[in-house]
This record gives sequence, C-alpha cells and structure tokens, in this order.
Amino acid sequence: MAALALAMPAAQTSGAPRSLPAIETPRLVLRARDSAPGTVDLAILLKPGLAEAGWIGFALGGGADRVAELCFFLAPLYRGRGLMREAARAAAPPALRLLGARGVRATLPADAPAAHEVARALGLAASSRRGPMRRFEKDLCGLL
Repeated sequence: MAALALAMPAAQTSGAPRSLPAIETPRLVLRARDSAPGTVDLAILLKPGLAEAGWIGFALGGGADRVAELCFFLAPLYRGRGLMREAARAAAPPALRLLGARGVRATLPADAPAAHEVARALGLAASSRRGPMRRFEKDLCGLL
C-alpha cells in the first residue's frame, strides 16, 4: 500500500524514514492521514470493508525530552472488541521510531478503564493523577 510522506523538519527525523506505510493487523489497516510536523496520525480501518472505526496519533512535545503524547478515538459502535489495543500495539513502534521519540505518555480521563487498558497494552504505567485526569508514561530507552 502507498505510504504518506510526513511533513517533518529534518532535525526531527535525524535520518529516520520520512513516511509511514500502511500497517496491517489481522483485523485492521492503519493508514497515515495528513498530519502536522512532529506528529503521526493514523486512520483505523476495520477489515474487510475498511470502514473507518477511529484514529490514533502520536505528537512530540515542544521540549528537549522528545516524549510523544498518545491520543486516540474509537467510535462507540466499535468499542469493547480490543480494536484500540490492537491498533496501539501495531502503530506505536513504527510511529515512535519515525518521530525519534525517547518516551511516550498518555493523559486519560481517570474514569475510563478501557483507555487505561490501551495505555497498559503499550507498557505505560500510571504515574500521576490530577483531578479527573490520569497520566501514564514509559521511557523507551532503546526499546523500539
């Protein structure tokens, strides 16, 4: 499948490939969408008809720590099937390598256990809680 070139300054890619090809799992196709510099945004398409079920994205923060923030959405019709965990496991390694991320975090509603399971599926650990939000983080340190 065709790859979508990502508009990222050369300093952010540091020799990494500048495009992310479509990623396939047994139930999903993850296809790159237009995204801002320093981000990877993927549509989650459900096989066999490739209905768009949601999206998953990674964005580098502005600091020197090179930590990517994980964001995702799955339409209510497709929830409860483990699709987002499957998408996250497939998307994270190539997306984080492409961004040159040194860590990943997700800031999620404290009352969203299914979202917490997505973070845990990537090996993120709960690190803090502020009001209605909970943060999950992981230092990559060569794990990709």
